[in-house]
Amino acid sequence: MALRTDPASARRVVEGMGDETTQAVALTALVYGSDVSPDELSELCPMFSHQVVVERCERYHTRRHLFDSRPRASGPGASEPEHTPPPTCDGSCPLATEPAQCNAYQALDVRGEGVPPAQGCDCASLPLERMECRFWYAETLVERTGILDVAEAAAVCLDAGSLAQDCLHHLAAALAKSVPAPDPSAFEDWELFVSAVGQLDGTVRERGDGQRAEILTGIVWSDTIHRSLGDRADFPVELLGLLPAGATPHLRAALAWHTVAVGLDGSDDLQRLVAILEQAEVSGSVPDGPEGQATTRIPTMYRPELYHETQPRPGSDSENLRERRQQSIPYLGMGHRIRSPEAVTDRIICLIEAAVRIDPEAATPLLQAAGARSEPELRWVASQLGAWLAGEGPADGPRALPNPSSP
Repeated sequence: MALRTDPASARRVVEGMGDETTQAVALTALVYGSDVSPDELSELCPMFSHQVVVERCERYHTRRHLFDSRPRASGPGASEPEHTPPPTCDGSCPLATEPAQCNAYQALDVRGEGVPPAQGCDCASLPLERMECRFWYAETLVERTGILDVAEAAAVCLDAGSLAQDCLHHLAAALAKSVPAPDPSAFEDWELFVSAVGQLDGTVRERGDGQRAEILTGIVWSDTIHRSLGDRADFPVELLGLLPAGATPHLRAALAWHTVAVGLDGSDDLQRLVAILEQAEVSGSVPDGPEGQATTRIPTMYRPELYHETQPRPGSDSENLRERRQQSIPYLGMGHRIRSPEAVTDRIICLIEAAVRIDPEAATPLLQAAGARSEPELRWVASQLGAWLAGEGPADGPRALPNPSSP
């Protein structure tokens, strides 16, 4: 039965669905399952008997933006499929604070084999309500089952329309919070955790969005490493082999922090710190400082902020802004830094980023040594940090480096 080609039959089907509320839901299913235009729908609206259904129909006619999120048939010979009206939202959720949350809870209650994920969210009448329901569904699913259903939660987020990005970022944050303790005895838990991050990455990549997948896993690993190494200078070597390549720059940033914290006394040269950091990446631990000097905990808030100017300074040899954005990755759970594909260059970037935060005065010789090297991105980072130390930058630290997750 087609809404466009046989409106009379469409009206009979809708009015045969029961009470007026159910009819209104059925009309929504038909509208979003067809290619009918707002103008064509206006001719159908007066045909309905119940005022609630007429008003729902007219709302779609007058609010034309509601048509934008309808699925479209594509490909040779594509035709309008038959659609079964979705279940009715009954609103019987004492623990829910809003309708979309209630719908998500009900969708989770009927979740199981043979039921498409978040199918119950289709009971909502407006596109935004269905998007919000999917957001709630994905977030609640992870809260209830932990890392076991990350792939399903990510797939539901991807179907959340304009809320997809926020949904996925919430999912990434929730995943990082579930990281096991950095202990060899938790080896199997780490295997499951790494697998879950891989599921998130794979689910997003299957939708053809490799850049978004890389951003999300970067968020997870940045926060995960921060949680694991925030107050300790060692990561069990038994677990290092489980970490994927995507975790390496974040492990490097944390170990660089602890390398600087125990080894920076104003006399250390840059190459010595690079060598210590390189060995730490192999062993998972940073050696004790002079006379057992303790490391400095990686804070959750930073001064200066972990950011840099978005535009290169006049006369600099830095890359353009688009390339700079592509080089940007999360830094220790919040903020962003430049990442270099060259390991030595990236180690130096991590060391000077940490140094200006731990001991700005002792960091000056390191910045000078970094700025004298030939790598453009290294000179750019050193110049930004040096400008801030010299009082030439904003009072609260270097300005924001482009966030690759921003449009």
